[in-house]
Amino acid sequence: MARLPDPLASSTLSMQRGLGVALQGATNAGPTLGNELAAYGDSILEIFQGQNIYEMFATPSIGQDLPGNSGTDTVTWWRYPEIGEAPVLSEGNPGDPQKMGRQRVQKQLEQRGTWMQSTDRLIARSIHNIPDIMFQRIGRSYVNTRNTQAQNAIYLTTAPAAGNFPTAAQGGSVAATSDIGNTLSNVRYGGGEDKYTDLNSDTDNLALVDIRTIVEALEDNHTPTLLPRVTATPNVDTHPGDPAYIGTTDLVGKRRIAQLTTGTGADSEYAFEPVKNYAQPGSIMPNEFGRTGPVRWFYSTKAAWEGSGITKGKARRVSIFGENYFGVSEAMAEMFRLYAKGIGESDSNDVLGQVANIGYKYTSAFTLLNPSYGGAIFYATT
Repeated sequence: MARLPDPLASSTLSMQRGLGVALQGATNAGPTLGNELAAYGDSILEIFQGQNIYEMFATPSIGQDLPGNSGTDTVTWWRYPEIGEAPVLSEGNPGDPQKMGRQRVQKQLEQRGTWMQSTDRLIARSIHNIPDIMFQRIGRSYVNTRNTQAQNAIYLTTAPAAGNFPTAAQGGSVAATSDIGNTLSNVRYGGGEDKYTDLNSDTDNLALVDIRTIVEALEDNHTPTLLPRVTATPNVDTHPGDPAYIGTTDLVGKRRIAQLTTGTGADSEYAFEPVKNYAQPGSIMPNEFGRTGPVRWFYSTKAAWEGSGITKGKARRVSIFGENYFGVSEAMAEMFRLYAKGIGESDSNDVLGQVANIGYKYTSAFTLLNPSYGGAIFYATT
C-alpha cells in the first residue's frame, strides 16, 4: 500500500491503533476462536483501510473525543471563521479590529453494534472456516456502518427521501438527527436544475460542468486541497496532477465519472483521467479510480445509493471537499471493542456450549466542520 500523505496518515493510523487496542482487549474466545482473534486482526484492519474511503479524509486535528463520565451524550465542535484581508493603515491609526468569531456545531453520539452467532454443529460440519467467515463479515459490517455515518454527515441526511435534501435556496435540510448548526454551503443539481425534485434522468445526469462548478466554489472560498501535486516522470509519457480535492462516490457514480472523457471550453481541463495515467503510480490510494481536473475520485464498495421523488429515473449523489471539511468524535469510554465467545465456554444462556458469538460495538459522531470547504452534487440516472 502506498504511503499516505501526512494529512491522512494521522487519521488512518489513529483508527489502526483503536482497532488494535480493541483486538488486544477482546474477550478471550478459547481454542475455537482465540487463534482467529490474532490471525484476523490484521485482516480487519486491511478491510477497513481498503474500503472506508471517508475516514481516510476526516480531520483529526479538529475532531474531539468525549471523555468518560462527561455527563452528556452530545458532542460540541467549535468552528472559527476566517477573517478578511488587512486594509491600508493610515499614520497613527491602527484601524478597527476584526472580531474573533466562533460558531457551535453539536451532534448526538450514536452507539452502534451488532453480533453474529454460529453453532457447534455448523462449525464442526462445515468444510469452510466458519470463524474466519464471521470475522470477515463483522469487519465489512463495521466499515459499511462507518461509511454510512460519514455520508449522513456529509450530505446532512439520514434517509433517501424526497423531502430530506438541501436546495440551493435552503442551504441545507437539517433535521433533529443531523448536525445542529450546519448547512450545506455548496449544492449543485444535474442539468443546472434549481431543486432536487426537478431532476430528470433524460437531461440531468452528472456532467463535467457540475464538477467544475463545485470546484470553483471551493476555490473561491480558499479551500485548502487535501492531496499534494503529482509530478511527471522523466522520459515516460505520464501526466502530472495538480494539488487535489477529494471526490467520493459509489459504484454507479464511478461508472458515470469514467465516461466523462471529453469536454469543451473550461470543462476540457476536467476530462477524466484513470489512475493508470498518473505520473507516480505510488501515489494511488485505496479505492481511487481517477481524477477530473483538481478532483481525485474515490468510490465506496457499498451498494449504490438511490433516492426517490424525482421526475424520472433514480437520484444519485457525489461529494467533493477539501481539507478540514468534516471530522469524527469518539466516546473514549466506549471505543470500538470486539467481543467473541467460543464453543465450549459456559454461559448462563448457553449451558451446553452450543454456540459461538462474535460482535462489536462503539460510540461516535460525525459532523461537518467547515461546510464551505465542500459541496454535494445531486443528479439523475436511468
